[in-house]
Amino acid sequence: MELAQQSANGTFSVSQRKALDKEAQTLSKEYLRIVQSTKFNGLHLLDGSIDELSLQAAFSKISSGVGGDKGTGEFGSASVLNLGVAPSDTAMGDVNGDGFLDIVISDFTGYSISFQLGNGDGTFRAGMSVSSSQNGGGISLSDLNGDGNLDIISSAGNGYEIHLGNGDGSFRSGTTYNLGNPVGEFSLADFNGDGNIDIVSGFGGTSLVVSLGTGTGSFQTFATLTVGPGVNRLSIGDINGDGAVDILASSGASENMFLFTGNGNGNFGTLPTLNGTGGILGDVNNDGYLDILSDTGIRLGNGNGTFGTETGFPDSGTTIPYLYDLNGDGNLDIISGNNGATIRLGNGNGTFGAEYVYGMGAIPLAPLIGDFNGDGVLDLGSADSDSGTFYIRLAATEDGIGALLPFSLTSVADARQAMPILDRALDSLTLQNSVLGAFQSRISVAKGLLESSRVNYSAAESRIRDADIASDSAEYIRLQILQEAASKVLRTANLIPEIALSLLKNGED
Repeated sequence: MELAQQSANGTFSVSQRKALDKEAQTLSKEYLRIVQSTKFNGLHLLDGSIDELSLQAAFSKISSGVGGDKGTGEFGSASVLNLGVAPSDTAMGDVNGDGFLDIVISDFTGYSISFQLGNGDGTFRAGMSVSSSQNGGGISLSDLNGDGNLDIISSAGNGYEIHLGNGDGSFRSGTTYNLGNPVGEFSLADFNGDGNIDIVSGFGGTSLVVSLGTGTGSFQTFATLTVGPGVNRLSIGDINGDGAVDILASSGASENMFLFTGNGNGNFGTLPTLNGTGGILGDVNNDGYLDILSDTGIRLGNGNGTFGTETGFPDSGTTIPYLYDLNGDGNLDIISGNNGATIRLGNGNGTFGAEYVYGMGAIPLAPLIGDFNGDGVLDLGSADSDSGTFYIRLAATEDGIGALLPFSLTSVADARQAMPILDRALDSLTLQNSVLGAFQSRISVAKGLLESSRVNYSAAESRIRDADIASDSAEYIRLQILQEAASKVLRTANLIPEIALSLLKNGED
């Protein structure tokens, strides 16, 4: 939390915030390691492995949960939110600064962008809307001008439309940037390391365009990259471990994936093309290297920009997969949009469990995964483009502690978004500490009662033993008196004949 506050204060440089973020991510991993390694009597105490702690105290039992909230990877029944518009795309973030996640919706028919503001308990309320020059289109949230507030960027015709945020849930009028071709998929990242958000766009043709941000909310076209037609997925990450941002672009038409390695200055090199569609980057086997998850399987990364042979799924119906740690065990899980929301929990070694399908409407858009009710566990949401509704399924939880929710401290806006996450995690740990403290207190009281009972039993035993000794002593004395009396009587009886004889003898004399 302290590192997030430092990153959010606006006084540090880009490199300093990156250092703060690196330290925070390391601490987050250490936090999870401690959670998963803490044991009691050989049992994992905090990772959700046990439901209840029970101790037998004499004739009674002391029981307690370990507290906390850890996701199980399962989700509850759906609640339906009426959006009032026909959603084309959705994004999520805290746009009004209250610490709760909000939903931003691009309208397919109404030339507008609307908002559903989160209440922090899994429910939402309608916010304001802003006019847009484009029906539908992709939408994303990021701080484009460096003021710490989330801004809106949406695809609009042959370019983008940007609405700068005021930090209170309101946004300024849109500014359009024309790139000359229809914008399909786009992703945001800092490609040249200057601390400003840049954009990579997939056009209807056979190229990607990298536009570098100026830090004021505007962009300048910088580089064009050749790809196959119909780019339907972009994913960002460092695939070769050089610290620069790389790009994975998937072409649905050619069924190929194109890899571009960043040089750290906005320029890119090219790696060999791979077969597949719908690719996304993520470390699915926890070896520290990014892997590729596609519609058809998994390619494990070698950490140098190359990847192994694809391993397919048992069910080949996966489409446009996403990677999240849904149950807080530190392993990435798969969620894809076929048949609603199809979830496979990861084993942490590049393999995944059986699939579970949750209905999310007739025509669900890409899933929005976030902590809607503030319990520190990721929930599931998705807009239904057919009915104009938003489906929310809150995560099922159990006692225990999971991994911290994903966060970043590389910018002021990211740090501000991270602070509520870390603050709620700290509150949860405080509450869990009180649960374990109460259990420890009950154990101490039971221990005191047992010690008191032991003293009482010992005293009772002593009294019983003392009473037996007195009785035996009395019997011994009685027997001793009887024995001495009998001896005296016998001695007396033996003297009588002698006395008689002595008297007779004296009479004769």
